[in-house]
Amino acid sequence: MVEDFEVAFLTRPPRGANKLLVLVDDGYEVEGPRLYRQFGNQRTDPGPRSPVELDVDGEFLGTLVSMAAVERAHQIVDGVRLPVLTTGKGGLGESQHVLRIVADFTTVEFAWWSVLPDEWSALRPLLDHLESLAKLFETDEPRR
Repeated sequence: MVEDFEVAFLTRPPRGANKLLVLVDDGYEVEGPRLYRQFGNQRTDPGPRSPVELDVDGEFLGTLVSMAAVERAHQIVDGVRLPVLTTGKGGLGESQHVLRIVADFTTVEFAWWSVLPDEWSALRPLLDHLESLAKLFETDEPRR
């Protein structure tokens, strides 16, 4: 397994708050891997932006997750082979999504409007995994 692993998934709806989930195992945290959730105000610029560069004012929560959660994400990513270009549809007035995967010194980013393109359907299990981990926050109240 890689030593530095991160998966970030950003949803930017046309109205309302952005939602950012980040699963991190950098090998430096003594406590173990963490899952972060951030949500905040909608940005005014409509262009794609990397989740780690997202600069929003808003609430932020972090929690420890099991190594099995990270291993599952890594297992999904390791098996994915995707084309670079797609026939995805969508545009202004719909939600934008950005998925960023970092493994050691390698970074890949996927961005799409509205619905995940068919050609990238192999990413669906990873998105579902992140959403299932996000349920860890359902009982927590957001705090600054």
